Amino acid sequence: MAAHAQRIAAHLTQPSLSIVLLIQDPHLSWLADSVSSVVAQSHPKWELWLCDLKSSPSCRSVLEEYTRHDKRIKIGPDIDLSGDAEAFTQILELACGEYIGLLEQHDMLPPWALAEVICYL
Repeated sequence: MAAHAQRIAAHLTQPSLSIVLLIQDPHLSWLADSVSSVVAQSHPKWELWLCDLKSSPSCRSVLEEYTRHDKRIKIGPDIDLSGDAEAFTQILELACGEYIGLLEQHDMLPPWALAEVICYL
């Protein structure tokens, strides 16, 4: 992981990344693993948008808890499956990253994933 951090530091600019995580009635421990995998990234310039596809109110409270632990984690607008394009447009307008990536619930990233993306770019 140190090698990845050195490769990033060698770049004159370090672009920020916005990650959109789509969520619909997740298995909460797997969701926690997904969120933790983003938080553990060696590249620090990211934001994570948690986008709920109309999950239960208890899921919403879990999402709100994530935002209290890391200011880079945000809750996006609720997404209605019949109007995905509009919701994604709202997220794209809110996202501050120079690049945007999508994750599905329960996806996990290795700690060097974003660093590799930056090196590739």
